[in-house]
Amino acid sequence: MPACKYHTGPSVGLCLALCLLILADLGTISAEAEDGRPQILILNSYAEDHPWVHDEMEGFMQVYHREVPSSPDPMIEYMDCMQYPEKEYQRYLLDLYRYKYSKKNVDQVVVFDSPAMAFAIENREELFPEAFIIFSGTKIDTDSMNFSQEKFTGTVQKTEIAGTLQTMLQLHPHTKQVLVVLDDTEIGDSLRDELDELSPSLTDGLSLSVRQAPQDGNMSHVLISVEALDSSSLVLSGLFNYNESGITINSSEATAMISSHSRVPVYGLWDFQLGHGIVGGKLASGRVLGENAAALAAKVLTGDKTPIMQNLSAIPQFDREQLKRFGISEQSLPQGSQVIDFQPSIFERYNSLILALATMLLSIVLGLVTISALNIRQQSGTERELKESEQKYRELSLQLPQTTFELDALGNLVFINRFGSQVFGYTHDDLAAGLNILQIVAEEDKERLSQDINLAMQGNAQAREYRLKKKDGSTFPAIAYSIPIVKEGRTVGLRGIFLDISERKRTELALKESENKFRVLAEKSLVGVYIVQDWKFKYVNPRFAEMFGYSVEEMISKIDPRDIASADDLEKIADGIQDKLVGENGPLYYEIIGITKKGDLVNILVFGSMTSYESSPAVVGTALDITERKHIEEDLRRAKEAAEAAARAKSEFLANMSHEIRTPMNAVIGMTSLILETDLNSEQKEYLETIKNSGQALLSIINDILDFSRIESGKIDLERHPFTLSSCIEEAINLISTLASVKGLELHYTAEGDIPEAIAGDKSRIRQVLVNLLSNAVKFTQKGEIEVRAKASKLADDNCEIQFSVRDTGIGISQETLDRLFQPFSQADASTSRKYGGTGLGLAISKRLVELMGGRIWVESVEGKGSTFYFTIQAKKSTIPVNKALPVFMHQDQPKPTRELSILLAEDNMVNQRMAILMLKKLGYNADKVANGLDVLLALESKSYDLILMDVQMPEMDGLQATREIRRRWSSGGPKIVALTAHAIAGDREKCLEAGMDDYLCKPINLGDLKVTLERAFLD
Repeated sequence: MPACKYHTGPSVGLCLALCLLILADLGTISAEAEDGRPQILILNSYAEDHPWVHDEMEGFMQVYHREVPSSPDPMIEYMDCMQYPEKEYQRYLLDLYRYKYSKKNVDQVVVFDSPAMAFAIENREELFPEAFIIFSGTKIDTDSMNFSQEKFTGTVQKTEIAGTLQTMLQLHPHTKQVLVVLDDTEIGDSLRDELDELSPSLTDGLSLSVRQAPQDGNMSHVLISVEALDSSSLVLSGLFNYNESGITINSSEATAMISSHSRVPVYGLWDFQLGHGIVGGKLASGRVLGENAAALAAKVLTGDKTPIMQNLSAIPQFDREQLKRFGISEQSLPQGSQVIDFQPSIFERYNSLILALATMLLSIVLGLVTISALNIRQQSGTERELKESEQKYRELSLQLPQTTFELDALGNLVFINRFGSQVFGYTHDDLAAGLNILQIVAEEDKERLSQDINLAMQGNAQAREYRLKKKDGSTFPAIAYSIPIVKEGRTVGLRGIFLDISERKRTELALKESENKFRVLAEKSLVGVYIVQDWKFKYVNPRFAEMFGYSVEEMISKIDPRDIASADDLEKIADGIQDKLVGENGPLYYEIIGITKKGDLVNILVFGSMTSYESSPAVVGTALDITERKHIEEDLRRAKEAAEAAARAKSEFLANMSHEIRTPMNAVIGMTSLILETDLNSEQKEYLETIKNSGQALLSIINDILDFSRIESGKIDLERHPFTLSSCIEEAINLISTLASVKGLELHYTAEGDIPEAIAGDKSRIRQVLVNLLSNAVKFTQKGEIEVRAKASKLADDNCEIQFSVRDTGIGISQETLDRLFQPFSQADASTSRKYGGTGLGLAISKRLVELMGGRIWVESVEGKGSTFYFTIQAKKSTIPVNKALPVFMHQDQPKPTRELSILLAEDNMVNQRMAILMLKKLGYNADKVANGLDVLLALESKSYDLILMDVQMPEMDGLQATREIRRRWSSGGPKIVALTAHAIAGDREKCLEAGMDDYLCKPINLGDLKVTLERAFLD
């Protein structure tokens, strides 16, 4: 079908216009005598008053009359596909042209522009089978044409949007933005596609924005965008057709309107825009296309050979007055440019006078024509001519897809076409038997119809809406258009058309129902709804008015947005609306402080979007009162801050308690270890071992509490390093093997399934969980065995799930206590706590660690027979080789260093200071001692040290500050620094390393750990 933009169906106005056209043609079509001269038909895609069409036709006629002066004037049709783009309209045109031209010998069909070209090609075989097709236009899809057909030629001139942009940037090299204005037509869509293809190739820093003229014809949005442009911007007007309320306006006038509001140069794409405010550009020319089409038509008439297709280039053309206005030198224009002077024409100078004279003259001419027509009709109304006219009318009526009818002077139906018979259900026999017009009209409309028939019989054409009734009794709405039938000077009946408007009525009803639904929803909504236009409320629902303490009537008649919002919020909203008017997408969204009628402040969340209301821009949206939510959020914020403060206080308390407990424990365990290295009798050694074991038990409790606190506060980060699972399990078993052997328990380890050789995960945390479960198994098992099992199951990719189980033959757990087993500070019962000891945190810590590793933990137990604890972890198979650590021989004598190493001990607690000195001496080292960070710096200034054992918490200057100062002063060649601290909270080790320390030892200090740390420091 023709390349018009199709909709679902023709409007009633379109049908009425077309029917009037057909009825009018009945009086003008005559049987023209064939004189053998060639006949040319011109099909114009657009309306006669379009400036592009005017230029095409003017160019064509000038060349045509010059080249073939003896040929008759062409027949011309204006299809007006911009005004009526509906698909149904094309079928009406086909019916009309079939009636007018199917019996004529049309030799040539000249088609201008794409819609007419598509129409002619599709219907060529039916309408113009022998005609030579000549096409001419800018937006003709030549790719879909079959150029192998005979009798086919034409001219195409491309719209040079790329060339025009290049010319604009050449004349204005500092341009940063180009605003392109397009209309909502097929040509506008095509230009938008071209711009999308051009965008990637544009110069960096150049912004290309598109503004579409709305369908309702309101140019205010476009003009606001144009007025907002700065001096680094340009405008390109691509308006070809422009609609306002269904009426096509001259697009050159719209371009002139844009130019009058613009402070920057405006360029165009068509030469009909010249003289209307554009500077110029590479302009397509309707006149040139018309001239070339006429030249081809002349060649066809004279039998000369014609090309298949001619491609024409757009010509750079400029308006001298606009060049002067913007200070553009003619020497800077592209080569081959045409500069044109547009002086005011006589019509422009004396427009009002000429229009008045033209109106007067037209009235006189119309009067003369009417009188002449009446005289001719009266004089030449022969019976043969009347019969021919009647026959043509009947033939056309039979083809119309609407009901056509004729009435006699009494209102009886004397003719109804086939379509009408099918609609109403009446046959020609019914008409012959007598069928009055009142019989096919609903009862409520009969009186009004009788009045209208009387008026029509008096010579007044009528167009009214009635409800018509079919033979089966059903009714439907329709518009009836009727004109009188005049014969020999008197009215003998009526002729008319019924247009079925059922679909329109259904649409109107649906719209009305939709509007009612919206109104009901809005009126009952708990959310405020509003429409604002020109800073006035056009609509508010009751909830919106209630938010601010007003009635709906007060909001609409007395209040505007400036009365209920602060100045800052109003400025923010105004800026947002302005952004939307210049083309930014997205809804308006603001949180504002509203002012109620009583002066109270409320928090309002406002949503909005731009729309058109009564043909002007408006904002429609919703508003939500969030005052209560804000109060809740504030309460939650304060509660959150209080909880965070409490958590910080808890962490600080635990850190301080850890420090205060570990400091004396360091002396107790450390001194005990030193004494145990001396010569003791068995009784003394037993006492000291008891002291040391008690200290270790107390330390274990402290570690459990700190671990649980770190997990609760989310301060434990899991590591992901490759390791072998078997080594991890073996290390855990080795740690409790001594306790198991003392009780005579057997330990077993079994691996099942395809367990990866190496996995990536946190080895120390897996070992911690295993040690917790194994320790409990040893603790609660008096005889028998303990077995560890591990098996793996594959998941997606390289992931796998590993399940561990620890089975014992101990006392078991009752079913009543299983549910609370993994709760913190919970044990089976109080007697268990007294008999076996412990804090009840081990299983709770294990549960949290397992969950952090993506698994779960559970237990199966039979009281008196034993328990089996299971847990799973998610792991990933590791392809990185595992580095095996070299063994450290704790009790093997190490070779003495080749030189005497100097060590400085920084410790403020005298007992711990004494203990550390003794441990160092035991290991063969001498050390100096100081009590704070300032003394450390003074000592370093007087002597160079290889190693500093630095306590973290000291008076005057703590260990972290002292370390930073040492690294600043002695940035190279400074001593090794090892933290020696009672702090054991998560993150303490990282803080020490970030400050510049090399290693970290947590109190209480074990002699073996100190030895390994010193050797590691000196080896590095």
